[in-house]
Amino acid sequence: MLIESLLKIFAELIGWDPIGRAVTVTVTEGESAFFGLTLTGVIRNYNQEVTIELDSPWRFPSQATHTTNWILVQPRFIGHTINRLLLGSWHVNVYPMVTKGNTTKIIETDSVAICEVRVLKRR
Repeated sequence: MLIESLLKIFAELIGWDPIGRAVTVTVTEGESAFFGLTLTGVIRNYNQEVTIELDSPWRFPSQATHTTNWILVQPRFIGHTINRLLLGSWHVNVYPMVTKGNTTKIIETDSVAICEVRVLKRR
């Protein structure tokens, strides 16, 4: 956890804020229809979990009629945080979300893919 502590200190020193950052989300494990898929989006919220608004809808084969523009990502490895993006990439479990009115909720209780998240461009 030393790396996470150092990344947190570094992020605070440089005033790094991931909200509003454009990212790529590349599927590294999951359903065969997803493998290698790369999506782009923007980080909208974070704490232990991160909410990403996708630039284009993602259709889920397990739910043939469902597409989403929102995903929730959680660290793939215990102790890893969003500050891993400062090193280049962050491996996460992905959960699709649906928005109804002002409420956004997870629609799958199990992760649908394992992805690598990278910052697309700097602000």
